[in-house]
Amino acid sequence: MKSFLLSYLLNALWQAPFVFAAAWLAALALRRLGPAVEHRIWCCALCVEAVLPACNVDMRAFAASLANLFLHHTRDGRGPTVTVTTEFYVPAATQLPTIIPSLILIAYAVTLFYFAARLIWGWHKTIVLRHHATAAPDNAAIASIWHRCAQRFAVRNAHLATSSDIPGPVTIGISQRLLLLPTGWLETLRAEDLDAAIAHEFAHMYRRDFAKNLVYEVLSLPIAWHPALWLTRSRIAESRELLCDALAAEAVAGKQQYARSLVRLASEFAHRTQRPATHAIGIFDANNFERRIMNLTQTTLELRGLKRFAAIAICLVLCFGACASALALHIQVDPPAAPAPPPVPALEAPTAPAAPPAPAAAPTPVAAPAPRPAQSPRAPEVAEVAIPAIPAVLPAGVSAEAAQPPADPMRVEGGVMAGNILTKVAPVYPDDARAAHISGTVVLHAIIGKDGNVENLVVVSGPKELQASALDAVKQWTYKPYLLNGNPTEVETTIHVNYNLNGD
Repeated sequence: MKSFLLSYLLNALWQAPFVFAAAWLAALALRRLGPAVEHRIWCCALCVEAVLPACNVDMRAFAASLANLFLHHTRDGRGPTVTVTTEFYVPAATQLPTIIPSLILIAYAVTLFYFAARLIWGWHKTIVLRHHATAAPDNAAIASIWHRCAQRFAVRNAHLATSSDIPGPVTIGISQRLLLLPTGWLETLRAEDLDAAIAHEFAHMYRRDFAKNLVYEVLSLPIAWHPALWLTRSRIAESRELLCDALAAEAVAGKQQYARSLVRLASEFAHRTQRPATHAIGIFDANNFERRIMNLTQTTLELRGLKRFAAIAICLVLCFGACASALALHIQVDPPAAPAPPPVPALEAPTAPAAPPAPAAAPTPVAAPAPRPAQSPRAPEVAEVAIPAIPAVLPAGVSAEAAQPPADPMRVEGGVMAGNILTKVAPVYPDDARAAHISGTVVLHAIIGKDGNVENLVVVSGPKELQASALDAVKQWTYKPYLLNGNPTEVETTIHVNYNLNGD
C-alpha cells in the first residue's frame, strides 16, 4: 500500500498538468461546438487526472498485441519478427532514505484529511443554510415565472425560498431541490432580471449540477492538493455557467435581454461580499463574467461537415495520445526488498586432543581392595562442557571479504544495460508456435553478474510456447561489467522479448 501511494503521488505530480494541457488544447479546438462540448471535455479531464495516476498498464505489450492483430490480418508472406526491449529502473544510487517516503505519506495524509474535513464542513453549512431559509411570499408575477420555467425545464419537486446568508441566487438539494434568493430581491429587482436569475437556476436544477459538483468534490479528493486540479475545477465552473447561460437565454426573451439582465444582476451582486462556504450552485460561481457576456452578444460560427469531423477527430487523437503517453511513462515505486539473512556457517564439534602417553613406571604391588557394600543404581552424571566458538575455515587464497554473502543486486536503467551488451543472440521464433499462430511478449527477469554474464534468468510472464526460445537466446548474452565507484557490481533488469506474427 505504501508503494502504491508513493507511485500515485509521483505520477499525479506530472500527469495532472499533462492531462490539463491536452484538455486545454482539445477545448480550444472544439470551442465553436458550444459550451456543452467544452464542459464535457473538462469533466473528463478531471476524472482522468484523478484516476490515471493509479493505472499501471503495460503499453508495450498492449501495442504489440494490437500490432500482431493488425499485421496478422493485413500482411501475408512475411516471416515472424522478434524484438527485445528492456525495462527502465531507477538506479539504486538515487534511492531516497526510508524516512523521506514516510514523511511524504504523512504530509499527504494530513492534506487529504484537511480537504475531506473542508468537504464535510461545506456540506454541514449547506444543511444549515437550508434550515435557515424562509418561504418566499406569495406573488402572482413570481408564480407565473416559476410555473413557466418549471414547464420549460421539466423540473419537479423544486421550491423557492429567501435567505439573508447568501449574496446571490443559489440552488441546493439533490432530490428536493431548493432555489434560494437573497432577502429583498423579490421586491427590488425588475421582472426581466428576476426572470433571468430564476431561469439560470432552473438550468442548474435541470442539469443536476448540485449533485454533480458533489461527485467531482469526492472524486478529486486524492489530488485535491494539485494546482492543475484547481485549474481544471475552475474551467468546469466556467464552462458550466456558459452552458446554463445558453439554456437560460433560450427560456427568456433572448440573448440580448438576458445579457443586459446579467449585467444588472452583477452590479447588484457586487455590493454583497458575503460568500458562505457551502456547496450551493449559483449564477456567479465562475470568475469569467466578461467571457459570458461576450458569448451572449457575439455571433458564433458553428463547425459543420468536414470541419466538425476533423475537429472531433483531432480532439480524440489528442486525448488518446495523452493518456497512452502517460501510461507508457508510468513510474512504479517498488517496495524495498527485505535483506536476506546471512548464511550461518556450519560448525563441527571440536575433537579433544589425544592425551600424551604416560611414562612407563615400575609396577607397584597393590593390595586387593576391600569389598564395597551394595548400592542402589544412580543416573549417569553429565558434565557440562563449554565449547568455544570456532571460526569457519576458509579455503586457501580466499579473503574474508570475498567470503561474505553478496549484497542484493542493484537495479539499473534498461537503456544503460542495453548499451553495455557485448554479445547478443537473437531469439528464434519456434515453428510450433508460428504454426499455432501464437504470439505475445515474454517478460524475463535477469541478474547480470560482476563478470557480465547472465547468472540468473527467470520467466515473469508470457506464452509457454515462447518461453524456451526467449530463455535460450537471452542466457547467451554477455554484458560489459557495470561499474559502481570503479568496482564491478551485480545488477538486475527486466527484458521484454516480443514475438510478432506478421502472417502465415
